[in-house]
Formats: sequence, structure tokens, C-alpha cells
Amino acid sequence: MQKFRIWYIPQVPWRPFQEYADTKEEWIKLLQTVIKFSIFEFSERIKPDYSDASGMEYFYTDEQSIEYADEENMVEEIDGVRGVWLEWYDDEWNDVEEYINL
Repeated sequence: MQKFRIWYIPQVPWRPFQEYADTKEEWIKLLQTVIKFSIFEFSERIKPDYSDASGMEYFYTDEQSIEYADEENMVEEIDGVRGVWLEWYDDEWNDVEEYINL
């Protein structure tokens, strides 16, 4: 089961593009690539204006996380496992910016 997912909104308020990864390393590399492409588009003036957003999510299966499910982060079942996609933080509450070295 893939427990890692990136999301990218190329132009706010569009809906997000999402891609899944098997490992934390692949997950980070995916988001780095999307961000580098976004920077390239900005530097080459491909878009007339710029407002994008991105992040990393993890499929949490613990009961405490499932209790926080709401209309935005709904409980899903993947391969017979119930869980919820939530924005990822490490054990010291660092978010994605601590891991994306461009």
C-alpha cells in the first residue's frame, strides 16, 4: 500500500494534482521535481501570473488521526485498511520545508 502522496496546485484555486510514492525518499524526490519545474516555469515566464502551492501527505491509520477526519480529509479505505490523508510532519513537527533542499 502506498502511504505517501504529494499534492501540487499549479494555479490557486485549481484542484490539486496528486501523485503517490512507495518510499519516503521517492516521495521527497517527487515533490522536489515538481517544485523545480514550478521554479523553471516562473523564471521562464511561462505563466502570466503565479500562485501555486504544494505539500506532502501521509496515510495515517491510527485511531487518533481517523478521529480528526472531516469534510476535507475524509476517511478512506485502501487495500482493506482504513485511514486518512493528512499533511505530514516528522516526529519533531518539522514540515516538508525541512526536507526539500533545492
